[in-house]
Amino acid sequence: MSTKTSSIYLTESKKYPIIITIGFFLTFSYIAFFQHTFWFENDGIYFLKVGEEFLNGNGWNVKLFDAPPGGPIFFASINSLFDDGFFTLKIISVLSGTGIVFFSFYVVRNIFSYKIAILSQLLIAFNPRLDFASISALNELFSVFFIFVSLYFITKKHLKLFDFIIVGTTLGISFMFRYQPMLVLIAIVIFLLIHNRKLKLNLFHISIVISFFLIVLSPMLFYNFVTFGSFLDTDANLYLLFTTKFQTSEWHYNMEQLVVSGTDTSGLFNDFDLFLKNYFYNLFYHNSDIIFNFDKLDNLSITPPIPFLGIIPVLGGFLYSFNIKSIKNTSILLAITAGITSLFVFLLGDFSLHFFAIIILPIFVLGLINITKIKSNLLPLVILSVVYLLVISISPLYRSYQLFPMWIIIPMMSSIFFLEVIPKIISKISRNEENES
Repeated sequence: MSTKTSSIYLTESKKYPIIITIGFFLTFSYIAFFQHTFWFENDGIYFLKVGEEFLNGNGWNVKLFDAPPGGPIFFASINSLFDDGFFTLKIISVLSGTGIVFFSFYVVRNIFSYKIAILSQLLIAFNPRLDFASISALNELFSVFFIFVSLYFITKKHLKLFDFIIVGTTLGISFMFRYQPMLVLIAIVIFLLIHNRKLKLNLFHISIVISFFLIVLSPMLFYNFVTFGSFLDTDANLYLLFTTKFQTSEWHYNMEQLVVSGTDTSGLFNDFDLFLKNYFYNLFYHNSDIIFNFDKLDNLSITPPIPFLGIIPVLGGFLYSFNIKSIKNTSILLAITAGITSLFVFLLGDFSLHFFAIIILPIFVLGLINITKIKSNLLPLVILSVVYLLVISISPLYRSYQLFPMWIIIPMMSSIFFLEVIPKIISKISRNEENES
């Protein structure tokens, strides 16, 4: 490699992602501390005050219903240095958002070209929901930052023992702030189990990831058990009671009794038919709406104000990444799958709530059939997107940033569509026009 070529390569590799990262930090630091100078919602205050109670030895007297105590304790500890909770939470948000933007480039670069990585980083940096969360005194992004770090290490082309240690450690740290990293861990375990045929080696790597995950978590688990008598002090029943879309009076009463009694028994399957009705509503409408914008302004689409439009580049990028050779066979498979899905939707469901199943299930089946054709280090992100959405849809989500842990694949696939698919379509149209002339 010549000196000139080497210089160009270094410029491409390091200059622009760092400029984007620094630009993001400076821009949103200014907005956070000079423009957006108010509390947006009570979550930040609540978690900070709970953390202060923990530090004062009153942890037994407070309860976190949907988050571990690690975040509140960390926030309160940092705030003891500044004595300004608003500033403390905002600086953590800005730094976390900056870290997410930085690592997003390197996650994508592990898999695809420099241009795709840069465009993906830009789509992430300019996403309104990430921007808003980065200037707000919330508790979300610190956990997501560590998830992005873990995704960087698990998407490397050649995984080493050190990578598995870091993945387990970062997910363990992330889990102390929010519970969503458990879904990332499940997806990574599935990936490690199937990504090659070396079963014994794969099981060893899985044990490394889980071991370091638990080692990091052990102080929190011990504290919870000593203080509350359980390893995870949470109440999913209360969350379901307040957020579940379809309820009956009997179901509501039974859930209230579970909440009041403080029992660890889950009310998830209190009424199995009702559970299925809510689950498919969450999966094919409510939670998917947050990703693609069917009618919700608080969404993670790359075209946030325009409903449905963001679906096209994502699905186009997915289809391209499958490396499909036979267009005819693919079209037949998509048509058959869409037809069968449509039949089930019209007979058993509600088209207005389940129409997305007709779009996404054929793509899912096509991806499953062609799973061996995608890049091996893209597989963790594909598995994560499927596992995360399938499991998280047990409950409805009401904040778009709760989907940040699986979100990176959305701008990534969109970038592939804009930089790879569209140019090939234009080139093909041009050749056809030249042949006709």
